[in-house]
Amino acid sequence: MLEQLHPFLCRSGHGRAVALSSIAMLRQAHAGLYAACLDGRRADALDLARAGGLHPRTAYETTKRAVSVWIRHQALQDRWVRHGVLLNAVAPGIIDTPLTRHIVQDRQALDMALERAPQALGVGRPEHVAALAAFLAGPANGFITGQTIFVDGGHEAQVGAGLPALSARAQADYDALASRA
Repeated sequence: MLEQLHPFLCRSGHGRAVALSSIAMLRQAHAGLYAACLDGRRADALDLARAGGLHPRTAYETTKRAVSVWIRHQALQDRWVRHGVLLNAVAPGIIDTPLTRHIVQDRQALDMALERAPQALGVGRPEHVAALAAFLAGPANGFITGQTIFVDGGHEAQVGAGLPALSARAQADYDALASRA
């Protein structure tokens, strides 16, 4: 989709695009499907996704990872950079939308979902995601590109996918400082 918008984004002189990823991108990807998505082999990707034995969740997780990696790679390509086009993605966690309402309104299902994808701040609201997307797509964003930003109530920070965890010594020092505050 963004490839097709390339000429329009470049002509605008201040193009911004925000893709939708997900916290699902943090999970294990299916190697063949992932490669097909990144290589732009749509027919191969569809065949792999439809093939027996590939769980729909795996296809979803893999394609969301491919979106984030594609954004990171493309954002640095001269064909976008020379026109000042900024490409980013947002990766929501569990957000209360019509798609997830059946989970959010069922305490047992929600507990299971939050056990699988813990979010320290609980369930998010659509406006949490919309506010970030609006900023990234708007004129106030003049210098952020190639990023996937998580809107997940702390899930990515908790599972430690981005930064390494503190060493035991650093954690003890941090806890000691925090207790004095």
